[in-house]
Amino acid sequence: MRTVAEGLGVGIVSALMLENEPFLDNELIESVPLGKPFDYAVNFIVIANKEKTKQQIVLEFIHYLKKNE
Repeated sequence: MRTVAEGLGVGIVSALMLENEPFLDNELIESVPLGKPFDYAVNFIVIANKEKTKQQIVLEFIHYLKKNE
């Protein structure tokens, strides 16, 4: 964000990256929605050590994430 605020280029980021962004809040940069093909959901996956995914706490966490889709 700093390089954009200093006039050294442009950037493409997700809207999530702009939450509580001081450069945007202080109007040093502006956001321009791009629309299609950039307006889609981002999918996340869990990565973990193969042995750790068998641990109950890890299984519970993965279950928690899946039920809150």
